[in-house]
Amino acid sequence: MANVKTERKENRSGRKVDRREKQSATPGAIEWAVGAVSAVVVLAMISFLLYQAWSTREGAPSLIVNVDRIRATDGVHHVEFRVENQGDATAAEVLIQGRLRDGDRLIEEREVTFDYVPGGSEGRAALIFTNDPAGYDLELIPSGYREP
Repeated sequence: MANVKTERKENRSGRKVDRREKQSATPGAIEWAVGAVSAVVVLAMISFLLYQAWSTREGAPSLIVNVDRIRATDGVHHVEFRVENQGDATAAEVLIQGRLRDGDRLIEEREVTFDYVPGGSEGRAALIFTNDPAGYDLELIPSGYREP
């Protein structure tokens, strides 16, 4: 006969209850199922991270600037834009220059710096001009970045 310890304890209602403890407990079907699912999830995560580490080629950032909208506020003109990094590498201290031109003549120039634009992501900002960009040629260009 197995070693079974019997204790009598009181439950919350004050009645005496027998409590038996087994020396060894075997895992049930639910424990096995949870363990198997957890193992599959952990192995899938490790496999994905290894795939990313070996398959991603670190290249140069590919920066593209797109104007979202231009709005006038209190006598100034906000040119809202987003810079997209379509490359895999992160670009730090990304400098975007905005220019208003009338033919070859430079009317106004502004710039903004993004701290970081990671690969495959985008950042948003605005340049503030005193002249209305609608009357001139608007040029937004990424002019430099640093490797982090």
